[in-house]
Amino acid sequence: MISNARIADTLASDGHNVTLLEVEFFEKIGELNASKVANTILVPGQFIDPKEFNTSMIAEMSFKNVYLPMDFLVGSIIQTTFNNACEKFLLVSEKLFDKLRNEKFDIIISEQLNSCGAGVGHLLNIPTNILVSSCPIQEHIASILGLSNPASYIPSLYYSNLPDKMSIYERTTNLFRQFAGYVYLIYGVDPLTKIFKKHYGATFPDLRTIVAESPFVFVNVDEFLDFPRPIFSNIIYIGGLGMEEGKNTKINKNEDPISIEMSTKGKKGVIFFSTGTIMRTTDMGENFRRNVLLTFSQLTDYHFIVKIENDDKISLPQCTLFESVLA
Repeated sequence: MISNARIADTLASDGHNVTLLEVEFFEKIGELNASKVANTILVPGQFIDPKEFNTSMIAEMSFKNVYLPMDFLVGSIIQTTFNNACEKFLLVSEKLFDKLRNEKFDIIISEQLNSCGAGVGHLLNIPTNILVSSCPIQEHIASILGLSNPASYIPSLYYSNLPDKMSIYERTTNLFRQFAGYVYLIYGVDPLTKIFKKHYGATFPDLRTIVAESPFVFVNVDEFLDFPRPIFSNIIYIGGLGMEEGKNTKINKNEDPISIEMSTKGKKGVIFFSTGTIMRTTDMGENFRRNVLLTFSQLTDYHFIVKIENDDKISLPQCTLFESVLA
């Protein structure tokens, strides 16, 4: 949502008529306040039941040794959950779709993690779909686009920590990881096409075709930080889009939650550590949290300000200067 909002705001700031459709899947609508410029339509849900799918499960897997079959199983659960949420959204949105059709949009920009947006674009008679990838190009997208994705030097994004210079064993492992990445097609794109056909007729096009015909693919990655890989001329790297350059402004002590006294400590400076919106600190392993804070405590020339959660009972006792800053 943040990635899409930055694209929307960039286009709106340039004079285009842009509407951001914010559908409540995981996050409560309006909580992110992601868009500052574009028109925003909020669609309340909740289309994904927290009891049905817990995002903490994914976070926990990042700190454990999980075997490939389990990765594949979790991926299938994620895609099935997204598809079910998309179907629920479709069933209650006919009036909204009629309203959006009347706007006669020229372009829809849809995310690649699930192809619901691409299908909705076709329903709204929007002639052009632009694909946006909020992460490096994944295996299923490379397959749909017909983009070469050599396993010998392009590390799989599917729960992989391999480098781009691999041994024979690592290349073999990477090949199987890339195969597992097709779970997004097997349990995501293809079943979702069947859902659209079920509700809108057998003539509804294959979602693979809609995505493959995208004239542009926006990749929210800095191309100088991504692994070298073959690309097409219509693949545009937009990493950092919407980020503003820092300004030297005076801080009002009465308004700033971090006092001037704290922000001026540290011989070599102040470091602010936050996982942003991607992960709660309580989802991290206990040993990982302790080791991170222990490392910070050993860098005595720097003053660290760490964003933690109010219910993080592991980190709070070790943080003596603040409580859940900006949580």
